[in-house]
Amino acid sequence: GNVRELENVLERAVILSDGQEIKAEDLPADIKQTSFEMNKTTPLKLADLERQHILNILQKTGGNKTETARLLGISKKSLYHKLHKYGVM
Repeated sequence: GNVRELENVLERAVILSDGQEIKAEDLPADIKQTSFEMNKTTPLKLADLERQHILNILQKTGGNKTETARLLGISKKSLYHKLHKYGVM
């Protein structure tokens, strides 16, 4: 659905971005052509996107951290580190 599409767009933008922020030019052309306005003074931070993505996967797995780590392609230790870093634990 829409959440999965958004996650895919954001993951792609993170991969294509050159720095710590996602800019409009990092987004696919079809997204840039939508009617919404991007706030250029407040770019999305990579850490904010990562935190939200982790929380989304945690929710989808019902809080199962082993499955969350597997879906994210990271170790369970890395997941715990990120959860602590983002103040989730």
